[in-house]
Amino acid sequence: MQIRSVSYQFGQFVLIPSENRLWHEGKAVHLPPKAFAVLVTLVSAGGHLVEKQDLMRAVWHDTHVEEANLAQTISVVRKALGAAPGGCLYVETVPKRGYRMAVGVKMFSDEVPPPPVASLAAWSGRVKSVVGVGALVGAALACLFLYRSVVGH
Repeated sequence: MQIRSVSYQFGQFVLIPSENRLWHEGKAVHLPPKAFAVLVTLVSAGGHLVEKQDLMRAVWHDTHVEEANLAQTISVVRKALGAAPGGCLYVETVPKRGYRMAVGVKMFSDEVPPPPVASLAAWSGRVKSVVGVGALVGAALACLFLYRSVVGH
């Protein structure tokens, strides 16, 4: 049986759990292991509520931890993600119950998700810059060639 690779895209982030990778606009984002595990658990729930006890059990397994540990880890995740478009948080607190992703999550199997739109715009800008510089260099070389042809050197 082949193991299927799953990755997720939310906002400008791409999460690849099997590689322990989180990307934001093409740049790696570092998360401590427990914070990464919390994020994977929330993202894989696809926007559905994850109860605090279920989250603690999924991340810390049979180790006894307090809700304060979970709250601190959620804080680390939120700090790494920053604000979502529109200024809201990526991770929403459901008082007295748990947490859920506050933005849409897309899941991809056996493929890497497409880069976020902002990355494509940045790439397009870089290509235009390189093309512009190339045209400028080409024009300068043409002028030099023409000058040498006329002067006879």
